[in-house]
Amino acid sequence: MRLAALLPTALAAALLLVPTLPAHPADAGPSATAASPLEQRLAAHVNRARSRQGCRPLKHQAALHGSARAHSALMARHRRLSHQLPGEAALGTRLANAGYPGSRRMGEVIAAGPMSAQRTLRMWLGSPPHRRLLLDCRFRLLGVGVVESGPGQRWWTIDLVR
Repeated sequence: MRLAALLPTALAAALLLVPTLPAHPADAGPSATAASPLEQRLAAHVNRARSRQGCRPLKHQAALHGSARAHSALMARHRRLSHQLPGEAALGTRLANAGYPGSRRMGEVIAAGPMSAQRTLRMWLGSPPHRRLLLDCRFRLLGVGVVESGPGQRWWTIDLVR
């Protein structure tokens, strides 16, 4: 399915002028597992939404950030929105490789487009399956990966683990 068919018109929101990471994680330098300001902003928006539902905040985990960012980078490279790209391990394997091998509960939400963290979260919360996942109080940890593949084209991934 083409990316344009997956993107609602709401994704054409104004951009935040916050630096994002390059499409190739190796180009990001030594702090590639530290959350960028945009990734931190999205995590804070998620935690505020969870708080309104009575859920505890999700804790940021560097290994999960790395896993989410690598997935976003792969989507950017392939220019395809997908939970599993050709040659890529399934989510359970990716999260196990990130240090969460026996996780009883895991999930992932993805998006693409030229949008802000707040707009991305609003889009996810407007979709019942994504909303259920993000507001599931059983999750404890998250990693956020945002990669920019060109001017105004962002690829977003949140990985969640219990």
